[in-house]
Amino acid sequence: IKAQRQEQHSIDDQPFKEDYNIHSFEEINLNRLRTLEKTCQEISRDPKDSFRALKLREYAELASQKIRHKISDFENYFNLHETSDSITYYQSRRFYNWRKSDHWLMCLPPKHGCSNWQRALIASERNVSVDEVAHNYQLYDILGNFKNEFPDPGTWDTDEAYTEKYSEVLMKTLSELNSNKKVKIMLTRHPIERLYSAWADKFFMHEAKKSFHDKYLPLIGKKYDHLKTESYACSFPDFIRYWIDSTNQWGQKRFDNHWKSQEYGCLPCNHKFDYIVKLETSTYDNPALMKILYPNAKPVDMPKKYK
Repeated sequence: IKAQRQEQHSIDDQPFKEDYNIHSFEEINLNRLRTLEKTCQEISRDPKDSFRALKLREYAELASQKIRHKISDFENYFNLHETSDSITYYQSRRFYNWRKSDHWLMCLPPKHGCSNWQRALIASERNVSVDEVAHNYQLYDILGNFKNEFPDPGTWDTDEAYTEKYSEVLMKTLSELNSNKKVKIMLTRHPIERLYSAWADKFFMHEAKKSFHDKYLPLIGKKYDHLKTESYACSFPDFIRYWIDSTNQWGQKRFDNHWKSQEYGCLPCNHKFDYIVKLETSTYDNPALMKILYPNAKPVDMPKKYK
């Protein structure tokens, strides 16, 4: 009996391998959810990690007091981002498909292949091929998110009127995000791969990227400038050095959304997700998830760019 227990303990300690030839999507997803829960438990015990300890309901309580400066103080205390872009507003921009008639919400952070994931979701909803869903700026308005619901401070005459409307929309957002009636999905990507993608996209030498270069290049050192190629405005090692140094000094509130950590977009430790899918395994995850969300739709393949 002792030998059997030791053998079982050894098996349990072995890392789970995401092998789709051995495990089903449901088994792999369950392991991802367990890993997330374990990670959240571990980091919640770290007193230095104030952001991950954030509870969105505490923020809602401040907003409901109709005092704008308290909302600002809360953002500054938790080292979030500029007061003009509140944590709830930013988070709500990442959750798509908020319409009441639909049964799922999905967090799609930037640089996660979210455009093609949206195309696949829309195609399944319409029961058409993914090629019939155009990849353009209108794509992001089809599924919809909460961002247009939040009031613009400049359009309100008084703080009281603004915060009353803000509180109303905030509570609606929280209700949707915390609803057990909606299937909640989070799209993830390896963080280093995502940082590389953000650097390669935003610091590529092109006129369209000039605004990024003007804003962020003065903040990025040149220790590894000799590794830079003519195609990029800075080297990837210098970009990573900037990311680490800035995080240690200010947190991530001064970062562009494309290289803020996923926790800013999805707050993975604050919501109970039902499914976690990965960009790296979209070829397997996407069709499996589509069968769950739209069981009667025709099979949809992910666009080739993200395979």
